[in-house]
Amino acid sequence: MPRNSDPLLSLRFRTALATVISVIVIMAMLFVAYRLIVSEAYRDLEEDRAQEESMRTESVLRAEEHALDVLLADWASWDDMYGFV
Repeated sequence: MPRNSDPLLSLRFRTALATVISVIVIMAMLFVAYRLIVSEAYRDLEEDRAQEESMRTESVLRAEEHALDVLLADWASWDDMYGFV
């Protein structure tokens, strides 16, 4: 029986082709898993963090506003006293 010398049918070529196709499929699956699972989780974490920072900033601004109100009320009473004298 003559040996088939067609490179498309050789065992080495078919093994290499199967390996390359398997690696490509596995990489595609990992990429899809990353996009669906990991990327979504990081997006959710970033949204939570941004919301926390927003609330913290709002709290600081309200505290500063209150401190300014107290200071201005104190100064306003001194202005009234100065005008009276």
